[in-house]
Amino acid sequence: MTIGRGDRNIHSANDRPIQFRSRARAFTLVELLVVIAIIGILVALLLPAIQAAREAARRSQCQNHIKNISLAVLNYESAKKRLPKGFVSQPGAVEAWAWTSFILPYLEEQGVYDQMRPSENFIQPVQSTRTGQRNLADMLLNGKNGITAEFVPLQTKLAIFRCPSDSTPDLIPVNPTAQTSPTAQTPTCSKGVLAEENPQWDRTNPGGAKR
Repeated sequence: MTIGRGDRNIHSANDRPIQFRSRARAFTLVELLVVIAIIGILVALLLPAIQAAREAARRSQCQNHIKNISLAVLNYESAKKRLPKGFVSQPGAVEAWAWTSFILPYLEEQGVYDQMRPSENFIQPVQSTRTGQRNLADMLLNGKNGITAEFVPLQTKLAIFRCPSDSTPDLIPVNPTAQTSPTAQTPTCSKGVLAEENPQWDRTNPGGAKR
């Protein structure tokens, strides 16, 4: 058996073919560990920078939200010559609208506002069939009577009222037996944005209903 190359044949001494083998060099264990260590160092150096950049973006977004809310309040004052009420006072322990409901049209949330139709004064008595402006208690009474569509605007997520670093749920569940909200936890917000949350305030609606 021969191996030919051009016009020349190469034979082994015992007429066996000469085999040429190329050996691929593999990584040694030490080299592999060095590469892993370098990658780990690079990740350790880059991760804090990435986290800092994300937090800076969240802080900028939060400042932009506060600016827009402030402008909405000023536009409300410019249109009605007064600031919005903090919340609508009521004679009994029933839900009531808060100032955030009244500035929704100035936050480009006219659709949510039109579905809620909040009244800036408490209207006696609480009625589920009221037309025009109404109490928050009127709206919730409809929901309790099976008209679940009434809960849609109340549970609409409005990013402008949320801290970008807030890790709490979009909706805080309510105990169906006691009809009370669980104790609110302090979200991990940037310093100076949100320190604590009053457990009496329910965040299941943009109006900040007080119970």
